[in-house]
Amino acid sequence: ITDSVRKFDNIYNTINESDKLVADMLKKVEEVWKAADNMAAISEEQAASSEEISSTSQDMLEHSQNITQSSYNVAKGADVLSDIAKQLESEVEKFKL
Repeated sequence: ITDSVRKFDNIYNTINESDKLVADMLKKVEEVWKAADNMAAISEEQAASSEEISSTSQDMLEHSQNITQSSYNVAKGADVLSDIAKQLESEVEKFKL
């Protein structure tokens, strides 16, 4: 009987140790899940930031193109004004005595 009690105690202790190991494993799995959730949240935030940067870059490109077009128009206007100034100068020369 003593031998049977000892074997039962060993089995009981082994079961308790296994239970503790399983509980520890469950804690570790929970930690892994929390880390995965955090990584997913970070990835979503980075994706949103990347989209915002892309949108801002597109806006900057459009503004840059508008500025380029405006600069071209100003240059054309300056050429026209220069031609008019030359014509006026020529006309004024006719009025000199």
